[in-house]
Amino acid sequence: MKSYCVVINNSPLFFKSLEGVKSWFKKCGVKKRLELEDEEYVDLDNLESIVGNEEVEIYNDCMCEMGDDYCSISLYEIVFED
Repeated sequence: MKSYCVVINNSPLFFKSLEGVKSWFKKCGVKKRLELEDEEYVDLDNLESIVGNEEVEIYNDCMCEMGDDYCSISLYEIVFED
């Protein structure tokens, strides 16, 4: 099973599965998709598309700190050496 790390505004969170990442976003209030720059979106069912990519800015109100317009996230697969 693959594990994942989500880095949100430079704070890492670790998950045992991609389903755990999706569930966490839903608990935070993201209903179906992450709102990105320039009216682009990533569906929660398609989070694999941003794994290992550069940091992205998301604009979902429920994910932004009070007074911020966006938050930065990165999603990485964790690979253990042993």
